[in-house]
Amino acid sequence: MTTETRRRKWRWLRHVAWVLAAKIFLIVVGLLIFFGSGLGNPFLQRYIVRRIASATGARVELKGLSVHWLSMRATLKGLTIHGREPAGTEPLFSAEEIQAGLRVDSFWGRRVSLNDVLVNEPRVHIRVEKNGTSNIPSPAHTPAGNKPLRETLFNLHLRGVKLENGWILYNDMKSPLAVEGGDLLFGLDAGGTLEHPLY
Repeated sequence: MTTETRRRKWRWLRHVAWVLAAKIFLIVVGLLIFFGSGLGNPFLQRYIVRRIASATGARVELKGLSVHWLSMRATLKGLTIHGREPAGTEPLFSAEEIQAGLRVDSFWGRRVSLNDVLVNEPRVHIRVEKNGTSNIPSPAHTPAGNKPLRETLFNLHLRGVKLENGWILYNDMKSPLAVEGGDLLFGLDAGGTLEHPLY
């Protein structure tokens, strides 16, 4: 192999490397512009609705979502989670607005925690019938038959949480709800059987 041939090969490899680097750069910039401008918010909104629905087994509605990528904050508007309550009654959970500051704990492990959470007008409706059934839905991924369940639905670390102007309705008893706290670990596990789930 002559010196001139080697030079041509190195020039060609450098050219290919520059073209690949430029393409990757353009893709990353395009994604940042797409999601940073808010154009990607409808996709994120559908993704969040699907994730909550699959984790809880409930029907979920979300009116709006806005993400501020530079400040790492997200705002959810009109979140409603419907349980197994009768039609025309209050849903299992609803909130007028949820504001959350996001913190990436691990890029490789895809772990994200919430710095500060503000929930405006949270409403919780738990209904338990005389036969022991409730309006709390079963998780979507449950084994068939009477096999025992054991699944972690979610596990969150909250540095600060504030619930304002809310209420809890247990059957026909309504109580006001306002909470403020910090450094909380909040998790929900599902257990029991398909006929008698435990949370």
